[in-house]
Amino acid sequence: MTRNDEPWIACGSMGGDQQDQWQLWFLLNRLLFGVALQQAL
Repeated sequence: MTRNDEPWIACGSMGGDQQDQWQLWFLLNRLLFGVALQQAL
């Protein structure tokens, strides 16, 4: 992901049935709620 046309964060998750839910949860915590990186993980 980029912010102001600069690299900001690279993220991913392990495979599995809930991969999309884990990724969404992480992104929502970081982008919308401002949760610290370590906490969002």
